[in-house]
Amino acid sequence: MPNEKALFLIGDGNTGKSQIRKFADLLVGRNNSTGQDLDDLEKRFGTSLMYGKRVCGSSDLKFSAIPELNVFKKTTGGDPVDAEFKGESAFSFIYKGVSGFAETEFPSLEEMTVPGYMTVSSVFSATTSFPKKNEIHCFSKSCTQKDRA
Repeated sequence: MPNEKALFLIGDGNTGKSQIRKFADLLVGRNNSTGQDLDDLEKRFGTSLMYGKRVCGSSDLKFSAIPELNVFKKTTGGDPVDAEFKGESAFSFIYKGVSGFAETEFPSLEEMTVPGYMTVSSVFSATTSFPKKNEIHCFSKSCTQKDRA
C-alpha cells in the first residue's frame, strides 16, 4: 500500500531540516532515494527519477510558485504515475515511497485551496536552531584554551 502522506519541514536555517533528510537517505540507502523539488516532479522526466525509490524530496526546496501538483497528488494518493526514461517507451508505476520536502517558507502552491491537498500533507515546524560547527564551544573543564579556539 502506498504512503498517503508527504512530509514538509518548515523553519529557519540551522534547525536540522537537511539532517533529517540525510538521515532518511542513510536509512534506505543512497541508491533508494532521489532529491527532487515539487516542480521537478511535473517535468517530463521527473517521475522517472522516483521509479523504484523509497524516499523522494528535497532538503532545500526552491521557493517559487508551483502551478500544478498533479504528480504529487498521484504519488501520495496511490494512483498510477506515468514515467519515461530518455529514449525509452513510457510506462506507469505506483510510487510506494515517502516524499519529504524542507524549506524556510512553505512553497507558494496555486492549488493550496484544494481540500484533499492538506489531507495528504504533514507539516512540521523546525524551530530549534543548532550552532554551526565553528560555533560549538568546549564546556568541559579539561579543555585547554587551544581547544576552545
